[in-house]
Amino acid sequence: PDARHGDSLMYVYGAGLARLGRCDQAVVVLEGLLRRRREPAVLRVADREFARCALQMGQRSLDSGLPQGAEEWFRKAATRTGQDELARAAYIGLGDVMFARGDFPGAAEAYQRAMAGAEPGDSLAQIAAERLNVVANAGTVIR
Repeated sequence: PDARHGDSLMYVYGAGLARLGRCDQAVVVLEGLLRRRREPAVLRVADREFARCALQMGQRSLDSGLPQGAEEWFRKAATRTGQDELARAAYIGLGDVMFARGDFPGAAEAYQRAMAGAEPGDSLAQIAAERLNVVANAGTVIR
């Protein structure tokens, strides 16, 4: 009947699809909701749900040998939630795509962004640091 209820219903539907493992459908609903930009309280949770699904879609694309699609999804996830754990995980995915492409400076930058703002002992920061070391070693081997 109004924007608040409509947005809430769209969010519940999109989140339900995501929880059922149907992120390919959930992202369409959530992206539509985010474009409407009507209800701030719903937008915050929809942003996070969208980022979760974008990460899953990126990983699926990467696992399927579709790095361009993966890069697009990881970029969407990285820009949705600021610098929280979802964005940092997206930067690790971006780094993986760039590393596979041979873009070592781009991969290094993505891994460094994944480490930014992390608490000591953070598991994502540790993964990013390990991959950053691989990038450094790959650059040495190529020279």
